[in-house]
Amino acid sequence: MHQYRPPLTKINKHLIIALVSIFIIHSIFHLASGAYFSHFFSLNGGTFFSGLIFQILTYPFFASGLFEILFDCLILWFLGGSLESLWGPKKYLQFLLVSVIVGGALFLGVSSFLPAWPSLSGPGALTYPLLIAYGVLYPERDLLLIFFPIKAKWFCLIILGMQTYLGIFSPMGTAAWGNLGAMAGGFLWMVWQTKRNKVQKSNKKKRNSNHLKLVKGGEEKGNDDDPPKYLH
Repeated sequence: MHQYRPPLTKINKHLIIALVSIFIIHSIFHLASGAYFSHFFSLNGGTFFSGLIFQILTYPFFASGLFEILFDCLILWFLGGSLESLWGPKKYLQFLLVSVIVGGALFLGVSSFLPAWPSLSGPGALTYPLLIAYGVLYPERDLLLIFFPIKAKWFCLIILGMQTYLGIFSPMGTAAWGNLGAMAGGFLWMVWQTKRNKVQKSNKKKRNSNHLKLVKGGEEKGNDDDPPKYLH
């Protein structure tokens, strides 16, 4: 059976390079000094509301471990490549940006009810929305990201269920709400984009119909047998 292998597209290639580079630099820095500079760029309500608002964009670039960085880079390649090829770089970046911001906003909202501000980091805000989008657009396509093939729709539902369970039942599941928010943001962007495309197509048809003119061919060429022609 032929298995689909998406290309490593431009945006995803840059994201993977950035994620891997930051992970290596951060690991070397921690090994040399024993400190973590990721705390400065992770999303934390205490520092975010004190003026470090850039954290809403930087928190996805700091993975906590080797397995996480490997899994998320594979997601960007295998799933993100198809979506970037479908939407184009501009819309693909819009999708990721909306997902990251909505995920961060929901995390901050949930965190505000806790006695202390937790921190959020990791590429899940980039990759979990890709799972939802891929499951919606390519539900019957087989994924080989685990040891056996599984339909994209089932794999994405499993991930969604796991994050929901962690968010509700796990005492350390606050980060799961960030991932769930990112999924919701990506899905809402898709719904908005679909409606926007329908409105644009409808307006285009109306403009084209307003410019159509019915002209008898006989009046143009002196032949009454010619059929009428619609001209812009």
